[in-house]
Amino acid sequence: ICIPIVAHVFEFKNIKIAQRESIMWGSKQEKAIEYGNLIHEILALINTQEEIELALTKAIENGIMTTNQLDDVRKSIHEIVNHKELEASFSGKNTVLTEQTIIQNQGATLKPDRMVILPNNEVHLLDYKTGGHQPKYKLQLENYQQAIEKMGYKVTKKALIYIGEQIEVVNL
Repeated sequence: ICIPIVAHVFEFKNIKIAQRESIMWGSKQEKAIEYGNLIHEILALINTQEEIELALTKAIENGIMTTNQLDDVRKSIHEIVNHKELEASFSGKNTVLTEQTIIQNQGATLKPDRMVILPNNEVHLLDYKTGGHQPKYKLQLENYQQAIEKMGYKVTKKALIYIGEQIEVVNL
């Protein structure tokens, strides 16, 4: 029998619980955030409308979601991909970059959720959000735009897609 030796004893004063997050444990808000993050992760696998079912299958196979969630997730994904404001961004006629890191001159990095590059070097910039509207989200898209335009592209569309019980597209 091997008995492990404890090198350090934790002092309770050094253990902290993230109280703000703990308030959400098991709450409707936590479930909404988890659902939004799930949709966000699956959207990163989709370049065109035709790839929806393959992405859903991959999500189940990789343990990202369960088969019980499939119908609700499929409905939300279709709402986003076929939304009149967004369908051109999922048409397959353009180059799509999802979750690609942009390294700026100062060394800072940015990671837009979706950049759709049109043949004329125009870019549509989409960012997925859960929860309420916040001014920092608009600022985040403006930062993405500045970085993209420094690379010689022209951002002609910026949109925040709020994922919740309803899908809301806010064009900026």
